[in-house]
Amino acid sequence: MDIFQFGTGDFFFGGGGPSPLNTRTIGLNDAGAPVDISGGAKLSGRLGGYDIGTLIIRQEESGGVDATDIYVARIKHGLLSQSEAGAFLTYGDPTFNDTSSTLGADFTYRNSRLPNNRNIRTTFWALQTDNPGIDSNDGAWHVDVDFPSNDSWYANGKVEEVQANFDPRLGFSNRSGVRQYQGEIGNNWIFRDRGRLQKISSSFDATQYNYLDTGDVQSRELDLELFNLESIAGDQLSMSIKREKQVLQAGERAPLSRLGVIIPPSEYNYTRYEPSLEFSQSRPLSLELRGGYGDYYTGTSWDVSSTLGWRPQ
Repeated sequence: MDIFQFGTGDFFFGGGGPSPLNTRTIGLNDAGAPVDISGGAKLSGRLGGYDIGTLIIRQEESGGVDATDIYVARIKHGLLSQSEAGAFLTYGDPTFNDTSSTLGADFTYRNSRLPNNRNIRTTFWALQTDNPGIDSNDGAWHVDVDFPSNDSWYANGKVEEVQANFDPRLGFSNRSGVRQYQGEIGNNWIFRDRGRLQKISSSFDATQYNYLDTGDVQSRELDLELFNLESIAGDQLSMSIKREKQVLQAGERAPLSRLGVIIPPSEYNYTRYEPSLEFSQSRPLSLELRGGYGDYYTGTSWDVSSTLGWRPQ
């Protein structure tokens, strides 16, 4: 595991939440043009039961931004045989002449000794940014719990809040000023002596974002996977129904605006149907078909995608 990984995988290098460190911001100016780096050093290892990592980089002057020193530090320590706690620090702003820092802490609890061979994983993290002129609403936090299973019922849920002024200058945040609620429950039925059918899955997933200042709903998505049939060979056939709610407020950038499509501020509710068919990649010739049809804001939309793979014998 990368010593600089913070929280869960979908938090740091994934796409689900904010990240305190995105190394792609280093060596680039605010417009994305390359900036010279004088030098740097990375040191990581284990000392007295602690995983420790440090990163130091000197970025040269560019476009009115002075030469910048960038520091990153990470420490983790194992707890309770399967769990761990850690802390994270970044300092430096490679795109402006500002001092900026992000401080965070995370804790992950794991227990694989539950009855019936079940296990649980839960994660908590909190982040605080410190930028000039910002004195409040500049934090973020996350808590989740997961009961995984590949051959029985499973469930997971999370709550995540990103305040309006949260701004990690060495990382990124996709949404701010919102709190996210997410939960999923599902079941896998395994057939060991039923011919070609090996597994049937079904699940329900709900995700909602609320504005922190008003508590109003920003968006909601309800995803019901009616079935996912999987054969012994790995072929899959599935059908899902999605119910979405999107609230566009005045001044917000609307979807499709870059294409010149104007969507008026309002509340939109729509339903989409999404079938898929996938032939196993273990076959010499594999095919994946996905489709979707239904309402979309003020109109309707449909989409079809396909992927053809060939594996020489």
